[in-house]
Amino acid sequence: ITRTVSGATGASSVIALNTLCPSPFNVSLLVDLTGTLTCSAEYTFDDVQANGYVPGSGVWNAVSGLSGLTADATGSLSFPVTAVRLNVTAWTSGAATLTVIQNP
Repeated sequence: ITRTVSGATGASSVIALNTLCPSPFNVSLLVDLTGTLTCSAEYTFDDVQANGYVPGSGVWNAVSGLSGLTADATGSLSFPVTAVRLNVTAWTSGAATLTVIQNP
């Protein structure tokens, strides 16, 4: 699953994860950058599938090692979270793409 942010600062739409998957919980993350920008991959414990949920008012935390990125990077989450997203905090040119793989 991928999400891309281009042309401005801001967050991607959320990628909801399967919290009911068998143990262990593992998610691989790839952030691919082109151009000049700064971004972070973020996770939440919020119920992103709740009726009326607004991602902008949620509680988001930076994934360890994937904060303040200005170059491509990879990371992982080995504890259950409900969703991830990409947040571009500074933009001059280009795009950022987050690719997510969750093992079943």
